[in-house]
Formats: sequence, C-alpha cells, structure tokens
Amino acid sequence: MREILVGHLIGAGQLHRANRMVRKSLMWGLGVSLLIAIGAAATASWTLQLFTQDPDIVATATTLLWLTVLLEPGRTCNIVIINALRATGDARFPVAVGAVSMLVVMAGGSWLLGVYFKLGWSASGSPMPPTNGCAV
Repeated sequence: MREILVGHLIGAGQLHRANRMVRKSLMWGLGVSLLIAIGAAATASWTLQLFTQDPDIVATATTLLWLTVLLEPGRTCNIVIINALRATGDARFPVAVGAVSMLVVMAGGSWLLGVYFKLGWSASGSPMPPTNGCAV
C-alpha cells in the first residue's frame, strides 16, 4: 500500500515527503519484525515442544530462530526499500545489487565457511543475514 503512495508522491514531485514515508515505513517494519523474531526465539523452547519432544530438534530450531533475529532486519530493509524503488520505476538497480550480493556474499561465504573452514553443508545458510543486508 505504501509503495503506491510513494509512487504518487514521487510523481507529484514531493520527494521529501516520499523519503519520509519510506523511512517511517522502514522504522515500523524493523520494529515489528524484530519484536516478532525476538519473541519467537525467546519462547522457542516452549513453543517447539508443541510440535516435537526431541531435544536435538528443539535445540537446532532454537538456534535457527535466534539466527532469524539477525536475518530479519536485512529482509525488512529489502522489502521496504526495494518496493519503494519499484514504485519509483527503478527495478534494475535492486535486481542487479541482489544478484551480485547473492553471488559474492552467499556463494562466496558458503564456499569460505563450508570448504575452506571445513564446516560442511551446515554452513551454507550462515551467509544469509549479510546477503539480505547487502542487497539493499
């Protein structure tokens, strides 16, 4: 919804209002997504036991949920800023930056952690938080 309003403001030449709207949306998005991610990670040991009694699965899922806390700010920035850029008619820049960051950070980071540091297949998801942050 906000991206439509941003597009209208840009079209009307009200660049400062559009910038304020994007920043306000970004702050709200960051606050809400971090709150939900921290809440899910903090209550993981209780909520995951609704689905499984296996302590290994609960421990692994809890770790992944805490990693999600690192991932969410980058994902939120990507969603808000890329949609605002699309509303202004700029779709090439987000695609180009996203492709380069996926190639360099995700593929390079997975290789570095998995092969060079010998952490194996489980290290392939570790570069994901920086990738989401870089794609902005």
